[in-house]
Amino acid sequence: MVQGDRYALIEVEPEAGRFHQIRAQLAASGMPIKGDVKYGARRGEKDRSIALHAHTLSFRHPITQTPVIVTAPPPATPVWAALLALADHDPAQHGQDVGPSA
Repeated sequence: MVQGDRYALIEVEPEAGRFHQIRAQLAASGMPIKGDVKYGARRGEKDRSIALHAHTLSFRHPITQTPVIVTAPPPATPVWAALLALADHDPAQHGQDVGPSA
């Protein structure tokens, strides 16, 4: 997780495939997803999107039963770019010990 001035970039793995699980859980924790007015964001995005991105999805093909893994880059927007830049410069994101904060 990295924290920007107004937003945070977090990684979550749902325990079950329940519809809206991530949106509802984050909103209940007081951290609605950017643009998600249905679940508590103060304002929506102009294109009505929300800042929720599935980097990797995996499932078994229904006929062949072979694993299917789909990956996608994050959206090319200023907020995503800023948070990803913070993550690239965050030692904790690269397995380095950051020690106690001062």
